Amino acid sequence: MRRIALLLALMLLFAACIDVGYGNFTVKITINRDGSYSFGYDGIMGMKPEKDQTDEQLAQELQKGTMEFKELKPLGNHCFKVLYECQGDKKRPLSFFGDRDTSLVVIEYLGDTVVLVKIGQKLLDATKENYKNYNLQYEGTVSITTDAKVLQHNAQTAPWFTLWGTSTYQWKLTSLETPAGTMVLQLP
Repeated sequence: MRRIALLLALMLLFAACIDVGYGNFTVKITINRDGSYSFGYDGIMGMKPEKDQTDEQLAQELQKGTMEFKELKPLGNHCFKVLYECQGDKKRPLSFFGDRDTSLVVIEYLGDTVVLVKIGQKLLDATKENYKNYNLQYEGTVSITTDAKVLQHNAQTAPWFTLWGTSTYQWKLTSLETPAGTMVLQLP
């Protein structure tokens, strides 16, 4: 119960940030046949708080009470070097960071047997300007490794044939105009 309250507080804190930007990132996701997942983000994030806070104060507030941030180092200009790792399952879907429409990665469960993964930040009117303010270039890679059955994907790199075992799919994000990545998995 305490962990759920902490996650809700963290989501509210991120919601208090006007905008979030991502740059020079590597995202690694493993989704298992049982629906559990592990998620890791290593890269730069730009976060501008609504209230008057220094970058150091924001970093302290974000790190307070959560072990998911392995590193959160202010770089100046509201940018941070971030190493974030978490695990979850059907009871703990993922929206990294913010709401499901503007997050970089969303993992949703549709019933008991389907997992939907959305990749790529939605381009809002103010998004490009925010990236200019951060002096941040939106680019990175997202890799998903899974042993679940893949029903649909639009990965740029994918195995051409898999009988059993794990397979890795990869998206290279280089522009906010790049179409969003998607993957649909079927759980047994």
